[in-house]
Amino acid sequence: MQRALTLAVGLLALAAPPARADDVIAPETVATIKAATVYVRVEGDGWGGSGSGFVVAGDKERVLVVTNHHVAVKLPPGARPKPPAVSVVFGGGTAAEREYPATVVGADEERDLAVLRVAGVTDAPRPITYTDPPKPVETMGVFSFGFPLGQALSVRKGFPAVTVGKASVSSLRDGDDGELAVIQIDGNLNPGNSGGPVVDVKGRLVGVAVARARDGQGIGFLIPATEVGRLMAGRVGRVRVVSGKGADGKPGARVEAEVIDPAGVFRAATAYYVVVPPKEKAPDAAALDKHPDARKLGLKLEKGVATGDLAVTTAEGAVVVQVVGDRGRTRSPRG
Repeated sequence: MQRALTLAVGLLALAAPPARADDVIAPETVATIKAATVYVRVEGDGWGGSGSGFVVAGDKERVLVVTNHHVAVKLPPGARPKPPAVSVVFGGGTAAEREYPATVVGADEERDLAVLRVAGVTDAPRPITYTDPPKPVETMGVFSFGFPLGQALSVRKGFPAVTVGKASVSSLRDGDDGELAVIQIDGNLNPGNSGGPVVDVKGRLVGVAVARARDGQGIGFLIPATEVGRLMAGRVGRVRVVSGKGADGKPGARVEAEVIDPAGVFRAATAYYVVVPPKEKAPDAAALDKHPDARKLGLKLEKGVATGDLAVTTAEGAVVVQVVGDRGRTRSPRG
């Protein structure tokens, strides 16, 4: 009887399923992602906050860090409209931790992403690759890196250490354009995780931690890694056209376009525009650069805004404008 029992136990042990390949991340990969994950501190006038971020590019002059817009840029309710001081901590919770002031060089409120530039970083960590992300699928194992609850989890003088979490993709949610807009995971994301990287077992960026379900347990949301690629490639944001009159009293219009270009790839910006008479159908604003009747105007590009005055010969009708950035600059940080 004893022999039979022992044999049965042995068979059960042999039948146990092996660990899934996407359940285990190599220690060296963990170390690389931890080094690239940074603690983001924000100090405003009478208020303060923190979040997470991660290095996406760097050279001898600067390091670029991605985080959430609501971490580094958005002001809390009731705060004075004064830009807060932002700093980035590398190596948090270790003997090698060091803090540097940071400047916001890219802000995309619609997608809740921001890019910080940090100068003078010694021994900058290897960036997390975002240009060739894995295709997320349901049940795919993922790992979150960040600083949940911020300073509250620090057990020593200085800053908190990186926390690594394990989860899996539970839902892929498309936007109105049919493209992936949000990745849902079945793991907890706490305040302070916002802006941190979420990677696959190979350390490839899957998304950016952004939120957890309100009043929900074990549900978190990520901004897809493809949005980081689009942000870093530079794009034109909101375009505003203001009608008025020129110095000569004739009808005129001024175009103001938000240019999101954290890596400095745009050399110039151009406005393509048409004036549409009343009751006529307006052309597609996204394709005016190919419209045969569109006029062309070079814009002044300064501090993330492209501006220019359009030549409008009539006060009647609507002005349809497309602003296009010229990626003529070849220099970009490694990453």
